[in-house]
Amino acid sequence: MGKQFKAVTLFVAVSALILLRGELASAGIISVAVDGPGGAGASIFTPGDTVVDVAKIFSSVAPIDLTITVSAGGVYSIFESRSQIPGVLNNTGETWTHFEYTLLSAPTGSSFLSARENPLFPPPRFQPPMVTPGSILFDGGTVPSGNPIMNPSGFRPELTLQVSGPGTFVIRQTPSVVPEPNSLVLLAAGAAGFLIYQRGRDVSRSRTA
Repeated sequence: MGKQFKAVTLFVAVSALILLRGELASAGIISVAVDGPGGAGASIFTPGDTVVDVAKIFSSVAPIDLTITVSAGGVYSIFESRSQIPGVLNNTGETWTHFEYTLLSAPTGSSFLSARENPLFPPPRFQPPMVTPGSILFDGGTVPSGNPIMNPSGFRPELTLQVSGPGTFVIRQTPSVVPEPNSLVLLAAGAAGFLIYQRGRDVSRSRTA
């Protein structure tokens, strides 16, 4: 009776460990979506893994959102960098001066940890990025527009974030562009007009005083 009890107990313990190991192995990414008004994208990942490869083409400077659902908390890595063609392609017809990641929503306590451009494909497009818990900003450089087939132009960012628990998190990606010369001229003209108007008011007040 004692041997049978021990055998049953051992069987139950081993079964529990096998089930637990299976749950731990599957704890990771469940689904990934890449979409938004700025363009289109795709992703490659292994269900249960903590790494996803993403590629996207921006056709305008509107944002693209990366929506990832995970089954457990942990450190997750997003690569847009591991091929000869950059993972973030500029097909907007405009030169980018900044590129920002914003953590729109996530389980409470989640945050960005690090970011960089893939060092295997020099030179970098931007200066080392500024990373805060809720955003990543690449600036101090430019990414010209190009043809995604004949002359692809973009950059290869890599980032990690700490996710506090199971759920869905959304990362918004938004490029910024150099103002057009006409826009700068209009801005300067408007500023000059305001200064002239302000000066005229000051002169008028001094005369009536």
